[in-house]
Amino acid sequence: MGASTAQIMKLFSTDFFKLVLGAVVVAVPVAYVALDRWLDTFAYRTDLGVGVFLLAGVGVLLVAVLAVSTQVLRIARVDPATTLRDE
Repeated sequence: MGASTAQIMKLFSTDFFKLVLGAVVVAVPVAYVALDRWLDTFAYRTDLGVGVFLLAGVGVLLVAVLAVSTQVLRIARVDPATTLRDE
């Protein structure tokens, strides 16, 4: 309906970014508690640092943005007339 590819990508990316960020916020404390309890069973254990969770969160966000971006770019470049003709 007249939106540019950049506008469509921004719309979808922000929605998915919020969802993935919310999932990361919920998953990090649960993972920390689970890993801390699991590591308590070992005689020699390592400390859980913030860097591991930050790296995992950034990795998940990067994969989500990449996946959404490729799909949005592919769909935004399709001519609407061909889609309407097929339906």
